[in-house]
Amino acid sequence: MITGWLRYTKVGTPIRLLRMQGEGRDGAFMVPHKVPLKKTFDQAIPAYDDRFYPADLIKHMASSVAPLSAIIDLCDTKRYYDACTFEDSGVKHHKMAVKGRETPSRGDTEAFCVMVDSIRRDWTASNSPSPCVIAIHCTHGVNRTGYFVVSYLCLRCNMTLDNALSTFEQHRGHPIHRDYLLEGLRANFSTRLMPPIAPAPFCYGLSQSTADSTAASQPQPASSGTAAAGSGAAPTPSSNYAGGVSIKKKKSRKRGSSNKTEDSAVAAAAAAAAVDGGEEEKALVEVGFGAGE
Repeated sequence: MITGWLRYTKVGTPIRLLRMQGEGRDGAFMVPHKVPLKKTFDQAIPAYDDRFYPADLIKHMASSVAPLSAIIDLCDTKRYYDACTFEDSGVKHHKMAVKGRETPSRGDTEAFCVMVDSIRRDWTASNSPSPCVIAIHCTHGVNRTGYFVVSYLCLRCNMTLDNALSTFEQHRGHPIHRDYLLEGLRANFSTRLMPPIAPAPFCYGLSQSTADSTAASQPQPASSGTAAAGSGAAPTPSSNYAGGVSIKKKKSRKRGSSNKTEDSAVAAAAAAAAVDGGEEEKALVEVGFGAGE
């Protein structure tokens, strides 16, 4: 049995990100989840309800939050599903191979943040009436995923590390539990890596309307926008889907032509971070994902 993968819920609740300049009112969301698997893994997962396919993720997000905009795959292998499954459904797939069992480098963290910023800018440029929804996963959607989500919240929101860790645990339903990753985060964020910016009101539990008015009165950073946690009950580990938040659809605006080319900075940074040997995760298929985080 693939007991390691089965222990974790399929999808967490969306983490609302404070709007970047030009984003619609609903802004953007990050959704942490475990890796969906193609049907060739069915023989290892006898219980139908435990199976989790790419199509399940796409359907779940469309029904609970908004149509999925993009997915970031942090697994150090391509064997779990075919990226074209998402691309054929209009979901942009981004691969950033990150090795398990070690702390990501500072370059990895920077590449991830630039990638998320680029996805958000491209989505804004497309004039879509829906918010930008970015799904993020490693094997279990907990440790590597948590490391990068927490880093983004600290760097783009100026959240404290404790607040960012709590936000991730609340929305994923599982905490980061690898000591070396927690130590890496403490080393990075126990002191500020960036000059202080005005705190994002979402970080402190204010309502959307209050946050909007507060943010409007605060100076905005000149670079990419900040991030913040959205509302939503903490997911429970016993349920496969932790639920989501509903987004009211706006009147459609004329859709502009989407920018199909990623920023050269993203491509260069991601290429430097992505080494897709997949040796450690190759073993996961044979032993049940136990070493994947």
